[in-house]
Amino acid sequence: MCSEFWNKGYLTETLKVVTGFGFSELDANWIEAEVMQGNIASEKVLSKLGFKNEGIFREWM
Repeated sequence: MCSEFWNKGYLTETLKVVTGFGFSELDANWIEAEVMQGNIASEKVLSKLGFKNEGIFREWM
């Protein structure tokens, strides 16, 4: 894994740009993200950016 890039804020800054573009330029109504269960760092990033946890996949098709 590329742990040298962890905890540097790169994902936060990238998601700010991507979600901003999605809402302003693409006129998206919502943007969703999936995080592997137990990935607390990614959950915190999404929460900080206003994403809400709406459930857990019980089974993948």
